[in-house]
Amino acid sequence: MYIDSLTITAFVVVAIAMVMFIKKCIINSCLISRGDKAEIKRDAEPGGRQ
Repeated sequence: MYIDSLTITAFVVVAIAMVMFIKKCIINSCLISRGDKAEIKRDAEPGGRQ
């Protein structure tokens, strides 16, 4: 079976796009969870300014 270079290029582009999308989702979910923990910790401090 012969696969031309355009098909290979399309597969590579799709694979890179998927990796970037997944990486972005993982980073965003980590930042959101860190932000929630920081807000909870900050709100729990007694006598803290708000």
